[in-house]
Amino acid sequence: MDIYGMSMKTTASWRSGNSLPGKPHSTSHRANGFYRWLPTENQQPTTPKMKTFLNAIAKDLLEKYGNNLSEIVVVFPNKRASLFLNEELILQSGGKPVWSPQYMTISGLYRSLSPLLVADQIKLVCELFKHYSRLTKSQETLDDFYGWGELMLSDFDDLDKNMGDYVKIFENTNDLHDFDSVDFLTEEQKELLTRFFKNFDGDYKSPLKENFASLWNVLASIYSSFREALRSEGIAYEGMLYRDVAEHFDPSGLKAKMYVFAGFNLLQQVEQRLFEDLAREGKAVFYWDYDSYYMDNGNEAGKYISAYLHAFPNQLAGKDIYSNLTKKGNITFLSASTEDIQARYISQWLTPERIKAGKRTAIVMCDEKILPTVIHCLPPEVSDINITTGYPLSQTLIATLVKEIFSLKLTGTSRLKGTLRLHQVNTILHHPYMKFISEKAAEITERINAEHIFYPTIDELSADENLAVLFAPLSPYRGNPADTDARLTRNMEMLRCILTIIKLIATNSAKAECNEKDEEGEDRKHELPREQQLMQESVFRMHQLITRVNTLLETGELDISEMSLQSLVFQIVRSTNVPFHGEPIMGIQIMGVLETRLLDFDHMLILSANEGNIPKGVDDASFIPHSIRKAYGLTTVENKVGIFAYYFHRMMQRAGDVTFTYNNAANDTKTNEMSRFMMQLMAESSLPIQHHTMVSDLSVNRSSIEAVEKTPPVIEKLNSIDHISPTAVSKYLRCPLSFFYRFICDIKDEETNDEDEMDNRVFGLVFHKAAETLYSPFNGKDVTKEDLEHIRKDESLISRAIIRGFKEELFNIKDDRDMPALDGMQMVNMNIIRKMILCLIDYDIAHAPFHIEDLEKRIYDSVSFRTSAGTRTLKVKGFIDRLDIVTGFNGNKTMRVVDYKTGASRPVPLKSVEEIFQHDQRANTHPDYYLQTLLYSKILSAPDNGAPYTRMPVSPALLYPHFAREKDYDPVLRFDRQPVHDVKDYLDAYCKGLSDLLSEIFDETKKFEPARDPDQCKRCFYLDMCGRKK
Repeated sequence: MDIYGMSMKTTASWRSGNSLPGKPHSTSHRANGFYRWLPTENQQPTTPKMKTFLNAIAKDLLEKYGNNLSEIVVVFPNKRASLFLNEELILQSGGKPVWSPQYMTISGLYRSLSPLLVADQIKLVCELFKHYSRLTKSQETLDDFYGWGELMLSDFDDLDKNMGDYVKIFENTNDLHDFDSVDFLTEEQKELLTRFFKNFDGDYKSPLKENFASLWNVLASIYSSFREALRSEGIAYEGMLYRDVAEHFDPSGLKAKMYVFAGFNLLQQVEQRLFEDLAREGKAVFYWDYDSYYMDNGNEAGKYISAYLHAFPNQLAGKDIYSNLTKKGNITFLSASTEDIQARYISQWLTPERIKAGKRTAIVMCDEKILPTVIHCLPPEVSDINITTGYPLSQTLIATLVKEIFSLKLTGTSRLKGTLRLHQVNTILHHPYMKFISEKAAEITERINAEHIFYPTIDELSADENLAVLFAPLSPYRGNPADTDARLTRNMEMLRCILTIIKLIATNSAKAECNEKDEEGEDRKHELPREQQLMQESVFRMHQLITRVNTLLETGELDISEMSLQSLVFQIVRSTNVPFHGEPIMGIQIMGVLETRLLDFDHMLILSANEGNIPKGVDDASFIPHSIRKAYGLTTVENKVGIFAYYFHRMMQRAGDVTFTYNNAANDTKTNEMSRFMMQLMAESSLPIQHHTMVSDLSVNRSSIEAVEKTPPVIEKLNSIDHISPTAVSKYLRCPLSFFYRFICDIKDEETNDEDEMDNRVFGLVFHKAAETLYSPFNGKDVTKEDLEHIRKDESLISRAIIRGFKEELFNIKDDRDMPALDGMQMVNMNIIRKMILCLIDYDIAHAPFHIEDLEKRIYDSVSFRTSAGTRTLKVKGFIDRLDIVTGFNGNKTMRVVDYKTGASRPVPLKSVEEIFQHDQRANTHPDYYLQTLLYSKILSAPDNGAPYTRMPVSPALLYPHFAREKDYDPVLRFDRQPVHDVKDYLDAYCKGLSDLLSEIFDETKKFEPARDPDQCKRCFYLDMCGRKK
């Protein structure tokens, strides 16, 4: 039973044509409907190749009751078979009009005989939670209770369907001595109960026993109180309603002349009681579907039907439809290493003959989770398919959107009042359904990300009415967060927002679909693409689910926190499938095992037939232990295995050919054996079974790393480049191929950062901004030791500088707004930056006085070089962190180009300038640092850029605050351990190396090669693109 109290799955039919010639007038389950086959000129009804179970029922009903079946009610285990029986009735009628019988499921029959209504699962679990909490005094929340509340409800349902005595079943462990006087039990049952309850003799030995016993001792009270409360509201769970009908059977409520029960297997006690009552009234006949193979040899598949045949005689006894399984000669077992390989086999298995057979061909999924893969693997030749199993709601786009809205409302609010976190805003704005919510969503998304607004305000996000609803904050708590009224208000605001958004999506997507059809013309007026159908169904089901939860909130039946509400909603979503509606008697049938009941096929492919899938994960998940369940005749594991044994044999018994596939690859959690029923078929039958192993025809080869030639489009892009940065040159040195991806293909190598998290780059930016802020009062001035000591002592000044760095570089706040409160990791980083700032100041105190010529100085230059196409000139630009004038090693004034480095390891000195331009460099040498700082020094040493300082030596320096307190620390760049006191001594070699490197980059004959050292690739952004990934 799903959350809406339905026990059946609906069907889907996806077709490529507009209409179906020659189909019945209707496929609804209406009572007393008039059905007749209307053949077209090119299509006549055909008789199936084999005699099916429904074919035999149709023939027998027409022989016994004639063509007017309007007073007959046919009762099936599921709804789907009625459509196929109608078709068989039309085929068997010989072209004469037929009044169809009424159709009901067994659930529908019980509901028609009771004044009670079956409540939905949410309502039932919420009501059960109230009684559980009251009687156990438990402090558990509803979301903690919900999962095993469903289990408790399932136990109560099974107890009632098997008409168990709850007083005796939930016997108090303190009254165990009464067992000896329970004479209604057999000795075997008494032994089972004694074996279980002896664990509770005397003192409880463990907390587990104590906890179980305390719950067990109130289960009877919970059961009784819960049922009474439901009855007072005129509602019930399914088992309660069934039991009520069985215990208060009233023949006067029977409206039909005859009830026809077809295709049943294991009958629970309430069903046996109803069958007996109807048979006694002369109002019931029975049609059993089985094969003599498993009825005659004691096979568990025939255990239950064999027991019922005497009390409920088979109307088809003696017919020639019950001896088919032993005549089979076309059974194949295929093993494969993955479910994907099994699914890909579908295109090979679907031969033209099987495709042409249409509805006589079935693909059965023992594990319905593979449905998306199955659909994907259908060959293009298949135009008509009918899917009977539901699609998981949790895997739909509407489910992800609802989850993101919950997340935004509950955790998306930033630490800065009136703003939201960009990361969570992005998850909403980038959702595919945003196009149905607001036309302005794309514009807002582009702007706030381009400007790196980590904390967009709610006002700037609310560009229209729909976005205002989406981003509106929940009402704030005005006091204790446990306040019931405030909690209810916030929960209802949450769900109303979600409902409004869902309605917008449904309305606007429907409009878009109509506009699209109008543009494409009349041919597509009635065609609905698969994706659009799934969208409509999932949106409708989500709206239905959220509406139901909202109703429970409004009526006061649900009182939980926001986080519990989110958890509850998604527990329900995970257990909900999206139904498809359509024409089930057309096309290849794709279904689960349960949907095969009553149906016969010519061709069957049964996928994932592994132990654990069939039988389906049978276990004793119950509050009622196995011993007690067995003693009192409740459903046990043995019953479940017997049911699946019947399903297994029944679905294949009349098929012309059957292929089973199963996974044979073991993993950490499963052995992946074939189903026990397949093994049993091999061991006990004499059927000729073919065994094959499937292997993937896809070879997995590591892609080779190829250099990129400079084709005309690449050359055109190179020729359009008019400037280059030291960063670009460094990237080429590390890997020419990464230069190609970044600067030729324009693929940025920094992933979009929409969170206020500090990576190494942001950490460095914050430090640089803090240092610039502290030293800016001295820009263009001399700095004394006293000046620096004053800064050193002013903790407030240092804190303000660091905070400015965080505000502007981390949070991207450039105006007067306050900075959000820092989280734990950000506080750690702030303290590290503070220590580094103090180290920097201490170093400068030790070397004061000096003159700060400039801070964050922007510089420009031009570089000329030769290529195969002639001489090229490029502009070069950069920023210098700090430009000092200091007393040099010989007592003369020296211009020092200072580049701050916040890393914790200093580079190994290079031996020569030439090493800067070598491609194959160790990571710890950092030639890119040398390249950049020397380039800045070269620019400043030129007369046009350095005047009036051309008479001064220019010295490049890499200043690492981490090491600035070390004795004799010197930041000046070194070659072969010799400091660069004047860059002019190295310019010839540097300019030649830079010119040669640029010539190589822009040489039309030189390919963009991958890095020679694979270690360079470990953290490369382009690793997946180039093919070097291991």
